[in-house]
Amino acid sequence: RTALEGLSVLEANLEPGTEYRYSVVAIVDGRRSAARTVRLVTKGATLVVNAPMNLRGNVYSRTALEIFWDWDTTSETTYEVSRNGRVIRTALEGLSVFEANLEPGTEYRYSVVAIVDGRRSAASTVRLTTRGASSALTVPTTVNGQIERTVSGSLVSR
Repeated sequence: RTALEGLSVLEANLEPGTEYRYSVVAIVDGRRSAARTVRLVTKGATLVVNAPMNLRGNVYSRTALEIFWDWDTTSETTYEVSRNGRVIRTALEGLSVFEANLEPGTEYRYSVVAIVDGRRSAASTVRLTTRGASSALTVPTTVNGQIERTVSGSLVSR
């Protein structure tokens, strides 16, 4: 603005969380004073990062499992995954983590945190237990001409 008569200016419809710089110059009889500059930042809506939704898992065997969660609509979201309170993956861009070589019959607590622009969500948590030791033997059998086998007490077709 130029040629303002008064001691204040009110601006509306500014962007939240945005920095603005204003310079003021006094003009008296055509002479200009030195500029005074002020920096103001509008109050912004604090970015709230939603916790990963629908955290769930599949136990595949005595030593392997996978956790999954739903996609956040913010494409810049990365994830941090912890197992039993210890971070195991950071800056993860995917929507699942597969783990193998775990202990049989053990409960694991997984937590997933979403991160957007350095801001962290609350954690979503799921508990999964790997299958216990199996006393079943793997014995090939033939049923209706198909080879079948027993794995951890389940009949699996091959």
